[in-house]
Amino acid sequence: MSELDVLRTSGWAAALLLVATLAMTPLSRVLPRARSARRALGIASAIGACAHATIATRTYLDWRGLPSAIAGVAWLRSGALALALLLPLLITSFPIATRALRIRAWKPLHRLVYAVAALVLHHVLLAPFAPRAWGIALGAAFAGLAILRVTPHRRSSEVPVADAGRSVEP
Repeated sequence: MSELDVLRTSGWAAALLLVATLAMTPLSRVLPRARSARRALGIASAIGACAHATIATRTYLDWRGLPSAIAGVAWLRSGALALALLLPLLITSFPIATRALRIRAWKPLHRLVYAVAALVLHHVLLAPFAPRAWGIALGAAFAGLAILRVTPHRRSSEVPVADAGRSVEP
């Protein structure tokens, strides 16, 4: 396996783990147990992104020229910004860290994951090593999950208005 293959694999693994993380909220409407996997998938996605950035820096980018490369290349900039936003999410995924940092409202912070998804998509679509069709599929997955996320849903404990006066037969 070449260095480029390792770089691509690590990036796609991190991106697919991000898709899986985002899929857990809509999936938990149907399968409540899915919610418990969200945190582990998010942590795995962030660690995968760190690995991808490390591999890219060690194989294709020079540490000394890294700031100018990031500043001058749009897809590197979006990847670096996505990673920078993922790091606080990774840190605050651990209850001991949120207590130590005295962070009470971690949920609004974790909504940044949608901005991360947009930056990852930008990174993939502009990166010269990424297959264009895969980038489009990733964008479709992110868009579909965003639509499912904002779609109103009824909790199973709620009784529909039309059925409120009827008795339910087993």
